[in-house]
Amino acid sequence: MIAKVCSKSLFVLAISFALMTACSSHNGRRLECFEVTNRQLKAIVNTMMQQVFTENTKDKVAVLDIVQEDSTTKFVFSFQNKHRLREKYIAYKGRRIVGYISQNNRDLIVLTNIHIITKLQETLEPLMEPTDKIKDFDFLSTDNQLYYDAETKGWKSFETIYEPFLVEYQLKDGHFSQPTMKR
Repeated sequence: MIAKVCSKSLFVLAISFALMTACSSHNGRRLECFEVTNRQLKAIVNTMMQQVFTENTKDKVAVLDIVQEDSTTKFVFSFQNKHRLREKYIAYKGRRIVGYISQNNRDLIVLTNIHIITKLQETLEPLMEPTDKIKDFDFLSTDNQLYYDAETKGWKSFETIYEPFLVEYQLKDGHFSQPTMKR
């Protein structure tokens, strides 16, 4: 019982630390590395990284978006342009940047729509755990002026349609579904 409470406290502290360091004033975004501990999720991540996201490019990044809708948790994988990811996907969909998973010297950025830290911990703790590794991701840094456009002296124009190719798994009763693909 005490070990579980300590484990949860450590997890909350680790997530809080990752979020605090991600908001520091350096050039990039510092993210905490997570290790996948769930056997099924580990197999899915391996498959996605080795068979689906095979393109090795400096302009794109693999993304895992953990989405909770009603009582269903979805694990949505995509391979996205690094620069469009921050402005067109994270900002537009209101995602929290959780951290990253490192697999075979490649990174998978982990996002979520879960904004309550204790709910995030409840969801992620059976699946992955934070490690002591931290890495800078320059392409996730934000501009000083998120909304103001110096050229027009008003609002920046925002592209509202950006839908990358997605591969989605659903977690129900502790088991992952077969993948569905969508655009």
